[in-house]
Amino acid sequence: MEGGYPFPELIWLRPVHMTLGISLVFVLLTVVFQKVRLFNLFSVTVISMLCSVVSAVTLYASGYIVDEYNLGGDGVSFFMFLANLGLSVLNMMIYWGRNSILTYETVNPKK
Repeated sequence: MEGGYPFPELIWLRPVHMTLGISLVFVLLTVVFQKVRLFNLFSVTVISMLCSVVSAVTLYASGYIVDEYNLGGDGVSFFMFLANLGLSVLNMMIYWGRNSILTYETVNPKK
């Protein structure tokens, strides 16, 4: 029990996962409720891929830190990584789905 922390888990990288998750939720809400197109396909894809890669690198680095200091792994960070990955995929799917519907309606208007 060093430093007053009773559980030997590495939780110092959880705020990184939380920040990435919050930014992905913001992008998701913006894509769903946008009236004016604020994001294009490139920006949604880059934001989603960047958040996924940073989240994966953070999880991978925490594995090295845990191994080096002989600590216990953090299961919550793994589930946060999975949530970030799911939100990234969901952002791209919703953006592509909304734009394919809008493109179809502009090419084939209802009479």
